[in-house]
Amino acid sequence: MGGCLLKRLELRPKGAVQFVLISNTICLSCYALLFFLGCDNIKMAGTTIPYTNNRYVGRNK
Repeated sequence: MGGCLLKRLELRPKGAVQFVLISNTICLSCYALLFFLGCDNIKMAGTTIPYTNNRYVGRNK
């Protein structure tokens, strides 16, 4: 994919490096935005909420 993009845009090595730096900057800014605007954590027993039942799962007593 990268090779096709370089050929299509006719980038030399210096232009390719600049393209990669700009692309990485855009990706990092999107990750940072998602980090601050991200979703809430799901509730998972034992990690985000404590266990409330000591019985084994799948056993009927």
